[in-house]
Amino acid sequence: MTTPKIHKQNSFFKSIIDLIDNLQTDDDCRVFLEKIRWNGEPECPHCGVKSEKHYKLNKSDFKGLYKCKDCRNRFTVTVGTMFESSHIPLRKWFLAVYVFASHKKGISSVQLHKDLNVTQKTAWYMLSRIIYNFNQNILLFFMVRYKSMKPMLVVMQERKTMNIKIHKDVV
Repeated sequence: MTTPKIHKQNSFFKSIIDLIDNLQTDDDCRVFLEKIRWNGEPECPHCGVKSEKHYKLNKSDFKGLYKCKDCRNRFTVTVGTMFESSHIPLRKWFLAVYVFASHKKGISSVQLHKDLNVTQKTAWYMLSRIIYNFNQNILLFFMVRYKSMKPMLVVMQERKTMNIKIHKDVV
């Protein structure tokens, strides 16, 4: 397993090819997520203790599993993120986030289903989690410059607040 190359400025990927080249396996994605989220010092999502002394459970079949030294709970880097409790590979999640953030006017679940080779139901599930996290400013959009999407989201928020109703003329 090669360690993924993280770009120094803002930790984003320049293109989808750059993302695919750097994150070739789910292990690469997990290591990348650990570097971005924890910066080398795992933090227990259950008790909030940040320490390098958390046990890394290497004998487990599940890679990337840690055990907190204080509360004794097990956790991974995905706990508390949109990836939690998902059986979808991290690589597909990262590609979905990239594709979502790089489309100027958004993307439908049908198109995402075609792009990622997943079912439409899975694509809808992924998009709903991505949109929720994007709207909550839970930032995992470290991978993409998404400045071009902001006008679309502002327009969507303005429509919700103004409650624009279109009335047809009576003929």
